[in-house]
Amino acid sequence: MKGLLISVIIPAYNAERYLDKCILSLQHQTYKNLELIIVNDGSTDHTGDVAQKYVNRDDRIRNHYKDNGGLSSARNAGIKMASGDYIFFLDSDDWLDEDYFKKCVDEIEKNPVDILFTSYIREYKDKAMPTLLFDRTKVIFRDQNDIQKNLLLRLFGPTENEKKSPTSIDNLNTAWGKFYRKSLIYDLQFADRNTVGTAEDLWFNIHAFYKATSALYYGETFLHYNKANPGSLVSTYHPEINGIMHNLFIMMQKFIEKHNLGGKYNRALENRIVLETFSQVLSLEYSNLNYIQKRKKCREIMNDELFRKSIKNFDYKNMDHKWKIFYKFEDKGMTDLVLAMVSSAIKLKDKIKR
Repeated sequence: MKGLLISVIIPAYNAERYLDKCILSLQHQTYKNLELIIVNDGSTDHTGDVAQKYVNRDDRIRNHYKDNGGLSSARNAGIKMASGDYIFFLDSDDWLDEDYFKKCVDEIEKNPVDILFTSYIREYKDKAMPTLLFDRTKVIFRDQNDIQKNLLLRLFGPTENEKKSPTSIDNLNTAWGKFYRKSLIYDLQFADRNTVGTAEDLWFNIHAFYKATSALYYGETFLHYNKANPGSLVSTYHPEINGIMHNLFIMMQKFIEKHNLGGKYNRALENRIVLETFSQVLSLEYSNLNYIQKRKKCREIMNDELFRKSIKNFDYKNMDHKWKIFYKFEDKGMTDLVLAMVSSAIKLKDKIKR
């Protein structure tokens, strides 16, 4: 008996350095009923040759070329091609534990949920950091209300104790590390980066989790998330990001209003609007902008009307002292001190890694 067919969609753009490891981790899976769809998104290197090498050896693998359109476009093309019971997204520079699919499919067969999602490990050049989404290794969400209360709300933003760690507010957002029932997402699309920036996963998951009537968190096997790839989207500065994030938050507000989700969601979103500014300032520090340019962009972040409104209602309770200082500096428009704190955080982080 073959069991559930899992369609694995791998968007690949100029991924020749990483694709071998990614595909080999799939071929070495102890669970074999997989359909591997490599979407070559207009690569200009030898990504296509690497993919074709495996197509010639393994009839489960398909190599689809398309003109460059970005990550969302590649994933959307993969969804149209998928024929599995569940769809799983895997970035071309990431890899999996060899028993990842076996363990996850076993859980789905015991609990046939709309979405199963797992823990993952952030893989730096010389350090591995597990990211556990709950303090238990298995959590079942049995109905729509349960999902909306514990998962969908978390996607909109952190509440109470979740505000303690602003750098963790996006841990649930990822499209990878999740098994989506195909019938749940076949009519969903990943939005273009020009619309939602690098938050395409978040916006997709808001719609997927809103529709879902059952879900399961499984924390006993890991996806390995490559944080050492300097060319990844999350490590690249995008000068238009401030305006795009503003538009995304407006879209999230309208979603809350359209679906009558209520005040809790609005408060969670306000918390996200405030806490996300750290990531925006962090991206400035990693950019090639000179200091005057960084100051100007930082002021734009702190003067955004949604941030000004949200910071007025922000509750600092449950936050560590350093975070309270940072966001109060932002509230008071202390640009130089905000940039200095982020610069110091980066230096400390790099020192710890060494």
